[in-house]
Amino acid sequence: FRAGSNVMELACQTSGGGSNGIDWLTLHGLMENAIYGGRIDNPYDLRVLRCNLREYFSADLLSGQRSLMRGVKLPQSAQHADFLDIIDRFPDIDAPAVFGLPDNIERSMQRSLSTEVIAQLKALSSSEAEATTFDREKWRVQLAPLLETWSKLTASFRLDGAAVPSSAGKNLQVMEPADAFVALENEYALDLAQQVNGSLQDLKKLLYGTGLLTPAIQTVAKALLKGAVPVEWAAQWEGSESVATWLRGLALRKRALSEWQEAAASGKLLSHGLDLSELLHPGTFLNALRQQSARKQKCSMDGMKLISCWEKERCSGASVEWFELTRLLLQGASFEGGTLLEAASDAQELVVVPPCYVAYVREDAEEIYERDRCLQTPLYYATDRERMLVEISVPIAGDSAHWVLAGVALFLGE
Repeated sequence: FRAGSNVMELACQTSGGGSNGIDWLTLHGLMENAIYGGRIDNPYDLRVLRCNLREYFSADLLSGQRSLMRGVKLPQSAQHADFLDIIDRFPDIDAPAVFGLPDNIERSMQRSLSTEVIAQLKALSSSEAEATTFDREKWRVQLAPLLETWSKLTASFRLDGAAVPSSAGKNLQVMEPADAFVALENEYALDLAQQVNGSLQDLKKLLYGTGLLTPAIQTVAKALLKGAVPVEWAAQWEGSESVATWLRGLALRKRALSEWQEAAASGKLLSHGLDLSELLHPGTFLNALRQQSARKQKCSMDGMKLISCWEKERCSGASVEWFELTRLLLQGASFEGGTLLEAASDAQELVVVPPCYVAYVREDAEEIYERDRCLQTPLYYATDRERMLVEISVPIAGDSAHWVLAGVALFLGE
């Protein structure tokens, strides 16, 4: 902080003094790249930083033309007491609006805190000793509900090792990239489900006295007793950190992929809405769509870009194939009338948005929305915002900085 203060003081002194004499562009650059930016590796966090710099380090704020926060403007004097008085007037608890966040964002904070508390309670309920020391009765009490849930979720699956149709016998080379992906993804989901089922069945035999304890079973049981996903499973699909949620997600995706397989076989896969949350690897599927579009437009994949549209009637173009994405979730705003709107204080944290239409086109193709009338919004895999899938253009009204500070983002359906 001392180094940052010295840099700012030096920049102000060399500018000749006065709010109009400050080289704001240079000052913003120093703060973005030298003071704060070096500690930020997420481009969307860096975008928020730029908006904050323009908001709080400006001539309008220093001159009192813009409020520091609702009902508070900077004093136009050089008296230390005036600034202390401003600080004393700040509330003890900052409202979300102070940081440009929507009023309903507190729901997100409550969800994060509750998730942490639940994780801590689970860690306390399962000690390291119980996980490493075999006690058939204790293990059965804790793990039987999970095993029963998995059995119910997969009752309609063929996980007993029986022969099932494999993509190895299909000529994937002559199939469309999207159809080939679905065939491979469905087979991958089945293989993973069979592997998980095999481990759980071995564990079940152990718990009911018909099997022996092996190092592999103990490794799986140790993770399950802690509510975590075994490393061997997580390495094959990066889903939820909670094993109950992970197993449910795998079962639901396997069931959905069977329907995708049927749609692909009938040639109707891309003629209806696509819910990317039903896939294990949605990013790979989008690459398949990119490859498929590149073939039709006779262009290299590197020369393609993704465009998006929220009005079906605007999706035109003989050489452009549009794909409908459904069940996307929005945080930080509401979406009505084809544009972003302020979220009400009592609104849900995550809202389902109308179907979004996307297409891969050549790099030099015209965008659907003007640059200053839309916001490039990240589409994340989950609400933890750790992995981003693509950027989606969302129509906006007004300054884009307002929506950037509100933390607007899209997520795959949960």
